[in-house]
Amino acid sequence: MECSTSKPRGKTDSRETAATRDSTSGQSEEVASNRTNFRYPPLSEKEIRVVHFEHMNNDDNIRGSFQVISLDRQQVRQYSALSYTWGNFNQEQYPITLDGQIFYVLANLFTALKTLLRCERSRVWWIDAICINQEDLDEKVHQQIPLMTEVYSRAQTVETWLGPNLNDGEHALQALASDGIGDSATMSVVNSVVKLLKRPWFERLWI
Repeated sequence: MECSTSKPRGKTDSRETAATRDSTSGQSEEVASNRTNFRYPPLSEKEIRVVHFEHMNNDDNIRGSFQVISLDRQQVRQYSALSYTWGNFNQEQYPITLDGQIFYVLANLFTALKTLLRCERSRVWWIDAICINQEDLDEKVHQQIPLMTEVYSRAQTVETWLGPNLNDGEHALQALASDGIGDSATMSVVNSVVKLLKRPWFERLWI
């Protein structure tokens, strides 16, 4: 159980508010500069980037390197694709290292990567927020988005990240995978399934 500290109610310390605002603003500027200056390996027609992640140690440092692969090959089962939600862009972002460069990811993806890499689900991933240059609209809109169907269909596996195991999410998945929600389901199981289906992933328009 996580612990939290509380402060007496009353007026907010203006110095504390200003410091928080300055910190958030400072990180936003750093992230924007990082995205603009990040050096991606170039792509040709029908090519995508995947990331080879290193084994995670006991720290939270995530490191990886890009590889460019062609979707023109008949069987491309060299990577796993991740389906997830991006999350709130106003939240703090977290640094990972790709090709020796710092790259910032949103909190939901950072948590997903830590969990999946520690579980050894896969070492080689295609993840849209990382593998597509989001600052290059020509690459994003005209080159990569039209390949989405092939990216997912040619992956070895497609892993779905619904978020951390909260509100008995694991029990809900087990119930859905076994007998579903029948007349014998307890209210506890029903409630856990309802909470699971309210997670942001189920509001996505595509995988």
